[in-house]
Amino acid sequence: MGTALRAYRPTEARLLPGSIRDWLLEDHLVYCVSDFVNRLTLSAFSLPTPMMVAAAVRTIRC
Repeated sequence: MGTALRAYRPTEARLLPGSIRDWLLEDHLVYCVSDFVNRLTLSAFSLPTPMMVAAAVRTIRC
């Protein structure tokens, strides 16, 4: 299975666009998804679960 690689060009300024906005239209769905994700409250994922607490207690017991 062969791999096609781009030719090496040491004078090429950059490999990716400076901003994703250079590639996407202003009303692209990705902006809506990004806004939605930014508004999510993820603090509940950082709280210890009862299983995590029980595991910590088991390891602390002498």
